Amino acid sequence: MSTTKSSETGGAKLSSPQSAAVSEGSTNTARQTPSTDASIRPVQPDPSAAIRISESAGPEDVTNAIRKVCTDSQGRVQALTQAIGRQPGMPGSLSDLLNNDLRGLAQQFITTTHYCHLLEKKIEERTRTTFQERTAERAAHEAHLESYRQQLKKANDTIDRLSGKVREFDHAYEKFDKSDKSDKLRKIELERRAEKLAEKINNQKRRINEQQSQIETLKRKVSDGSKLSKGSRLVDNRDDDKSPELEFPHSATSELGEKHRRSPPIPQPKLPSGISLKDEEFLINNLKNLKADFPASRDAFPVPVRPARIERDNDFRHGLPPSSYGHFGSQVPPMSTMAHFGPMSGALAPYGAYPPIGGYGPPGPTFRGNTPTNGPQGMYHGYANTSYQPPTFSRTRATHSSRNSQSGNAGALVLRRDDDSDFDPETKAWKDMFMRLFKTVGGWSDTYCRQIVPGSVEAATRSNPKLWEYMLKVAACYKDAQAAPKHALFMLNSPEHRTHFITRLVLQYIEQEMLHNKFWMGWDDETDRLLQSIGPMIESVSHPLEQRRYARQQLRATIEGIVADPDYSRFRTFKTTEHAARFKDIAGPFLSPNAVKSEASLGLHSVANLAMEISHKMMTSRLSFTFTWNECAVKFSHDSHIALNADQHGLALQHKHTRVMLVITPSISYRDHSGVSIVPRGVTKAQVLIMN
Repeated sequence: MSTTKSSETGGAKLSSPQSAAVSEGSTNTARQTPSTDASIRPVQPDPSAAIRISESAGPEDVTNAIRKVCTDSQGRVQALTQAIGRQPGMPGSLSDLLNNDLRGLAQQFITTTHYCHLLEKKIEERTRTTFQERTAERAAHEAHLESYRQQLKKANDTIDRLSGKVREFDHAYEKFDKSDKSDKLRKIELERRAEKLAEKINNQKRRINEQQSQIETLKRKVSDGSKLSKGSRLVDNRDDDKSPELEFPHSATSELGEKHRRSPPIPQPKLPSGISLKDEEFLINNLKNLKADFPASRDAFPVPVRPARIERDNDFRHGLPPSSYGHFGSQVPPMSTMAHFGPMSGALAPYGAYPPIGGYGPPGPTFRGNTPTNGPQGMYHGYANTSYQPPTFSRTRATHSSRNSQSGNAGALVLRRDDDSDFDPETKAWKDMFMRLFKTVGGWSDTYCRQIVPGSVEAATRSNPKLWEYMLKVAACYKDAQAAPKHALFMLNSPEHRTHFITRLVLQYIEQEMLHNKFWMGWDDETDRLLQSIGPMIESVSHPLEQRRYARQQLRATIEGIVADPDYSRFRTFKTTEHAARFKDIAGPFLSPNAVKSEASLGLHSVANLAMEISHKMMTSRLSFTFTWNECAVKFSHDSHIALNADQHGLALQHKHTRVMLVITPSISYRDHSGVSIVPRGVTKAQVLIMN
């Protein structure tokens, strides 16, 4: 009874199939004893199983094997506990002691099984971490391999490119070698021909010398009274005649014939003259003396009046320049700022409508300058006949066009010297004046047009096609007319070149529309007619120099009269407002988003005032200025260009055949028509951006 109680109360409650089998097999306690009960005998472990576990190389397999051993041991401990409880005659204390030991042993097996579970989890985590690390290492290794492949590919491309260049160099060297060989062969052929020609000349000279010796021999025989006396009389009779002296042919002795009859005239041989050097010098001296004895003829033809080399060597050879930007080829639209000047119903010039004198106020004294008072003069006595119509100024000066000033002869007319502005005070003054204008326009563009607004360029070109046409003319590329749109958009959308391109747009407009005599049209009808008549005289070199000088004097007197008039301040305000509006049309669409428009407008009015001041000084000067705008993609020239984006010397850039990306400011030169010599002098070189 006590045994059963201890088994029920103190035994380990472990369930296993073996415990069920032991409980079923040990119900008959009377027939089974501890010595005969097989359930309490210890089971020997299978050595083959241990060997199989040790041979399996996996931590998970070892953990599972340990868990299985613990489970089996728990079953055996439970079976042993049940067997002890069923033994007859065993004291209760001993049974309890054994049961306690067995319970501790079973608890150790449970703990071992728990540790097996923990070990299995750690093994899984370690496996997962190891897998991730190896995956990352594999990805990094693949990335390194890919970078090495890319480097290898680039190296192969570089090798292929260098190999192609080497092949091209070899081909060029072979071509040069062949051309050198052909030149050598041609030189040898020419030398051989020269030797043959020299040999022919020597043979000819030898024949001439033989003929001269034969002639001398015959003359000596005739003078000595030989048997050719009749021949001497023949010679004397021939000397009395007015017939020219004959020379004997190669076979002179066979042409004398018989003594009793005259010989027919002997044909002159087709040989060069045999006059010696002394005889030639004697004849030349006599001819000089003979020419000096006679007075100079007064009936000689007059020297034709033709333009000098420096006058006709201009850019007219490449055709007329394109239309300038101006007022976009149409009349000036009425502006709100012009409302107080009155209606524009006066003289209609080819550049647009200009206000009459009534538009500026009450009629005042009209300045006539040196206008002839006897009506229009003839073509050869004045500037035009009565039927002569002054040409319209629909085009700018020939040297102002960016298209025709570049065809490989940039500045061919101008003899530039770097020291003109250093040693000539007048040239330095003009240079400082123009540089002030250039810096003012460039500073305005850099201040108010630096930032790029996305889509502003496309919107401006769509809304103002005349502005786009003007930009295409400015961005015209040398020998590549199709590249102008792309080049213009690149300039406007490039942070490094945007302000320079806008500066070029404004400066070229100023040069073509304000630094010109047509800028001063609109004062009154009489002044407009005078400017239209003398304009072609000043611009073209086809007219005589005296007429051009007189036309420039008339222009100077006319402009001085306009400036001295009391209404000039109104005229100046109108002109500056008008051209400041044109500046807004050109540069307004490209203002920065944070630019103050009132300040930008004030800056454009300042630029217009400065340009008008320079135009006044130019028109009243005795000098004639030439502005040259080179096209894009022309070769850099040290004599004409200054590179702003390069620190190398101009000669080094010229030797490298560097191309010009954009001409920002023009190259300027002038000529003085008031003196005897009109040698051009350089004022400034063109400031350009070069291509890298």
